Amino acid sequence: MRFDYSRRTDFVVRTVQREPAGIGKLVSVAHGRVLDVAVDVRPSSATFGRWVAEELSADDGRMLFVPRGFGHGFCALDDDTVVSYLMTGTYSEEHDAGVRWDDPAIGIDWPVSEAIVSDKDRGLPTLAEFGASDGTTEGSKEANA
Repeated sequence: MRFDYSRRTDFVVRTVQREPAGIGKLVSVAHGRVLDVAVDVRPSSATFGRWVAEELSADDGRMLFVPRGFGHGFCALDDDTVVSYLMTGTYSEEHDAGVRWDDPAIGIDWPVSEAIVSDKDRGLPTLAEFGASDGTTEGSKEANA
C-alpha cells in the first residue's frame, strides 16, 4: 500500500493519469472539494473511454475507488484543496501514462471555463492515440518529451 496527496488551488485540472497496470486507487479529500473522475483507458475493454464523476469534499467524507486499468483526474473546486490517495501498489515513472484532460472523444464536463493545466498534462495523447499504443507508455512518454 502507498499513501500520497496532492494540494491544488481552485480551477486546477489534474489530467486523466493511469497508474501502472494492477494498481487501484482510493481517493478522498482532506480539505476543500473536487470533481473526481475515473475513465476506462483499457483499450480492449467494452467500456473503453467511458467515465464517471463524483464531487468529493472534506465535509462529506465520500471516496471514489479507481480500479486498476482506469485513468484518474480531478478538478479542484476550492482554493487550497488537498486530495488523498491510498494505492494498492507503488508509483513507477517508467509506467506513468495518461490521456488529455480535454479530449472531446471522452467528453468530460469539467466545471470550469478556463482550467489551469500543467505543461506535462497538456502534452498527453488523446484517447485514440493512447488506445493505438495499446495503452502502453510508449505514446504517452513521447508526448511528454
